[in-house]
Formats: sequence, structure tokens, C-alpha cells
Amino acid sequence: MKDFNTKRIVVTSFMIALSIVLSRILSIQTPISKIGFYYLPIALIAMMYGPLWSGAAWGIADVIGALMFPTGAYFFGFTLSAIIKGLLLGVFLYRHDKSVWRPVVVSVLSAVFVTLGIDVLWLVAYFGRAAAAVWSARIVQCAITVPVQSILIISMGRIFGSLIYHNGTLYQRKKAVRKEISSKYSSDEFNRGEISSVICNKVISTDLYKNAKTVFCFVGTRREVDTRAILENVIESGKTLCVPMTDNHNLMSMRIIESLDQLREGRHGILEPDSGCSELHSSDIDLAIIPCIACDEKHHRLGHGSGVYDNFMRHYKRTKGTSITICPDFALLKKVPYGDHDTSISTVITEKRTVN
Repeated sequence: MKDFNTKRIVVTSFMIALSIVLSRILSIQTPISKIGFYYLPIALIAMMYGPLWSGAAWGIADVIGALMFPTGAYFFGFTLSAIIKGLLLGVFLYRHDKSVWRPVVVSVLSAVFVTLGIDVLWLVAYFGRAAAAVWSARIVQCAITVPVQSILIISMGRIFGSLIYHNGTLYQRKKAVRKEISSKYSSDEFNRGEISSVICNKVISTDLYKNAKTVFCFVGTRREVDTRAILENVIESGKTLCVPMTDNHNLMSMRIIESLDQLREGRHGILEPDSGCSELHSSDIDLAIIPCIACDEKHHRLGHGSGVYDNFMRHYKRTKGTSITICPDFALLKKVPYGDHDTSISTVITEKRTVN
């Protein structure tokens, strides 16, 4: 399997070793519970690789730890508990490194169903401990550890979010789709003039466009739909037209133009407005027409990876949020890779299909 690669095994092995050290050496062990930070390496695996890997990693860490640092007879029940906790982390944290509520939910579920549930069952049934004494001690433990665990996992996701993104499968899948679809833009399959003409006419014919008084539209490059027909129609129709302009920090602003003659070649050879053109706030825009490399039938879009349009859409969606992304039909897929930081659009238009 493609994902089953050396890099993933090495990273997972390192995290397992780190978890063992944190669990067996750098944690506080009591007769009925253990307090430490051994779950953090497993949470990182969960964010990067998903539930199967995090579940297996925690199970392996428990077995190896028990063999290397025995504190009594080995019992598989606690290994099963570790696997379940690892699976829960993967289910809630995979591809959600920036989420706030997910770490809280998974910490609560792990405490309720494993720490206060299954583990207590093992201690009572197999080790003869008194249930009341175990529960009372573990309830106090969970009251302290659940908030701490939640905060630490949230913080870890924020701190290592970029590392997680670039080492996880999400980045690799996006990279693969970009490579595949980008090659088609350079092939004979992309008849830019004909495809652009059909798409632009379809956009102009929509009620979204007709009812909009202020339109934000990108200026298409040679590997994107040529939007000149839309830009000209906006101006001729008496609507307000604004187009994107990016600065040296890759921040985008919306600038009003009244003629295409106001466009000049800017960064990366993309036509942009003069710096003297008036700036418009996203809340003043009625319709945003944005580019993509690929998108899917569930309105997720895949851009070039700079995050410029995702940042714009986050602010824009707080107000009106009406958006159209346009692309050749070969770029409209059943599903594109996406994460929490990615934004969706309202409508997708190709030369063959319209997805509302």
C-alpha cells in the first residue's frame, strides 16, 4: 500500500517509544491509576495517520512497556483499553489538528467509557479491587486530567499543525490531485477558449449573478478559466467589479476597477489592479467568483495551496458567502482532499455541469 511507507513507520515507532518513556518512566503510578502525558505522542499519531494507526500504536506501546518495565503480571485487558483509547483519538482527531471541541469530546469519552468503565471492570473483576474505592479515586483523577488533556491536545494541534499537515496523508493527497489535474490544464483536453466561453455564459445567466450588484472575480491565468468575458459583462452591466490583489506577504485585498485597462502584471505574472484602486471590504460583495485547481460535488475546492482564497472565504462567509467556483469539467471530481482549514463554496460551474 502506498501509505504504508517507511517514513510513517519510523515516525510511529518514535512516537511509540516516546509514549513508553512518558508512561513507564515519567508518569505517576498509583495502585489504581496512572497520571502522565503518555497520550500526547499517540494523539499526534491520531492527527497524522488516523484511528487504525493510533489504536495499534497505543496497544503496541502498552505491550512493550509492560514487557520492558513490568510492575506485576501482564493483563491483556489493559492493552485492549489502550487500543480503544487510541481508536477514539484517531476517530476524533484525524485531519482535525486545529479543532477545539474534538479534543474535549474525545477526552470526556475516553474518561467515561475507558477510565471509569472498562478499566474499573478489569480492576474489580480480575484484581478484586472494591468498585466504590476505584471509582471514587478515578472520578477525582478524571476531573483533573480531562481538562488538562483537552488543553494539551488542543495546544499540540496548534503548535504542530503545520508539521501534521505536511507529514499526514492530507498533504500528500492534495499534492497528488494537484499534480494530476494540473497536467490536464497543459494538455489538449483543456481547450481554454471554448471551455471558458461556455462557462462564462453560464455564470452570467445565473440568478446569483443577475441579482448581484457587487461582484468579486479572479482574473484567470492560462491554466485557469479565462474570466475576461465575466469581467467585461460586470462593467458593462453597471455592476461594481472588484478583483484580487496580493501583497508581498501573500495577503489579498479586493480592489475596484472600472476598466480592464487598470490591470497590470503583478506577482507571479498574474494580472492585478493598480495599487491606487479603491479597496472594498468582503462584506460589501454580493457574489464571489473564485478559482480552483479542482473541486468536488460536495462543494469542496482545492486551490494552489497558498491559502489566500480560503482566508478570504472565511471572512466572506461570515457575511453573505454567496460564491461560485468555475473550472473545466475534468476538474470536477467526486471528492477532493480537504481539512478543517479549507472552505467550501456555494456553486460549482463547469462547461458541462452546474452543482448547486
